[in-house]
Order: sequence, then structure tokens, then C-alpha cells
Amino acid sequence: MSLVKVMLVLLIVVLNLSVSTNKIIKKLDGESINNVVEQIKQTESCLIVYYRTSVYTSVDLRRAVLRKP
Repeated sequence: MSLVKVMLVLLIVVLNLSVSTNKIIKKLDGESINNVVEQIKQTESCLIVYYRTSVYTSVDLRRAVLRKP
């Protein structure tokens, strides 16, 4: 079960990365490099927060299930 959750999270992260990378590449034509770098940083931090949140949530759910009498 936990392996499936990890795979799902990785899949979502990879999909998010590819989508945002495509957006950044399309915008490269008309924008300066600084703006693009800033966008990459924002995307990265969002992904890290999402990953940490999902990991913590799965751990908390497991604890809640284990505590049930």
C-alpha cells in the first residue's frame, strides 16, 4: 500500500515537472533568463512542499490506523 502511494506521488511530481518545464521552455522565447530562473525556483519549492505534505499525511494516516482499538 505504501509503495503504491510513493509511486503515485512520484508520478504526480514527474508530471508537474514536465508540465512546468514545457511552460518555461515556451516562455523562454520572449522573457529574460532571470524571470525563468525565478519561475523554476517557485516551481521547485511548490513540489518540495507538496512532496513533504503527502509523505507526512501518509505517515499520520498510518499512525491513526494503528491507534484504532
